[in-house]
Amino acid sequence: MKEPTDKTSKPGSRSFGLDILRAAAITAVILHHEITLTRFPILDGMDGVCLFFVVSGFLIGRMYFQGSRKPSFTMLSFWMSRWWRTLPPYAAALLLYTIVRHTTGSIAAPQPSLPWYYGVFLQNYLGLTGFGVTWSLCVQEHFYLVLPLFGLAITRLLGRRWFGYLLPILFFLPVIFRDIPMLHGPEQYWFFRSHLRCEPLIAGVWLAFLAVDEPATMLRIRRIAPWCILPLPVIFYFVPYCQATWFKVTSDELIPLGFAACVCSLGDFGWKPATWFGRGVRWSVQLIALTSYSIYLVHTTVDPVLRGFATEVLHLQRGAARSLFVIAGVLVIGELFAYLIERPTILLRNRVMRHAPEQTLPSPVEPGVV
Repeated sequence: MKEPTDKTSKPGSRSFGLDILRAAAITAVILHHEITLTRFPILDGMDGVCLFFVVSGFLIGRMYFQGSRKPSFTMLSFWMSRWWRTLPPYAAALLLYTIVRHTTGSIAAPQPSLPWYYGVFLQNYLGLTGFGVTWSLCVQEHFYLVLPLFGLAITRLLGRRWFGYLLPILFFLPVIFRDIPMLHGPEQYWFFRSHLRCEPLIAGVWLAFLAVDEPATMLRIRRIAPWCILPLPVIFYFVPYCQATWFKVTSDELIPLGFAACVCSLGDFGWKPATWFGRGVRWSVQLIALTSYSIYLVHTTVDPVLRGFATEVLHLQRGAARSLFVIAGVLVIGELFAYLIERPTILLRNRVMRHAPEQTLPSPVEPGVV
């Protein structure tokens, strides 16, 4: 009998389904910061970040589990591949924040300075003073610093198959610790701590383990995954109105699980449209997905400036015209940042570390490689 395989793990493949999820996540974040919508069951900013975490955990986890099978794999190579991809754009984003802070005081409200520990991703524990979206980058960097250490310990002490049992248990720990009474102080004191926000990443890594090591189990989960997505719109609708503790705790668990089901359902989805309109849609989705990291890095830095410019110079008050101007400006600047900073970083990393080519711009004809 032929062994079932996971389509998303084939070298040289690119999942358009995962591109859809990444594009949806960054769109949710931007809309959350610019437009207030009520009574619509859509993603908000925190949910967008949660979706990012699940997709990131799946992609980076898959890279880890595939790579750790090879004799040449080392923790240092894993970390270098990750850091070379993320740290230069992050450093450039800190520089952009500093430049904007010192040059746009007449248009935008003054922004606070950033302490030294922003350079080493300690703001989740030492205090967020500004550039608040970097809390999520800290969660990811801390998680991927620990992942190969945890993986090495589990593999040597218990065996690789134990990932399938331990990761589902670990998924529930952050939410449990978030909601015990000793952590219910001021929200700024505990809310952004990395070890309390990592359950979506754990869910993604668990899916990655199944995709690489237990593809038959992954295929069985995919059969029921679409049914697990159905509660999400109901949860999104009631989150603003239901403040009961039981609902908050339950939704904190169900939302990342629902997003994990989305990754299962769309992970092997590919689309090769024959019409120019379909290719244009796919190209647009890929463009946003491939540059979502850059858009996320710059959007809160340039958003106040664009809003101030729209109000003070263009005389656009609150409304659709100003929101469209700001959103369009954020996307354009994010794309420029990706082309000038993120893309050269990826190309240099691929060349120095001899990585397989990674797509940095969308293709209008065929999906590129991951």
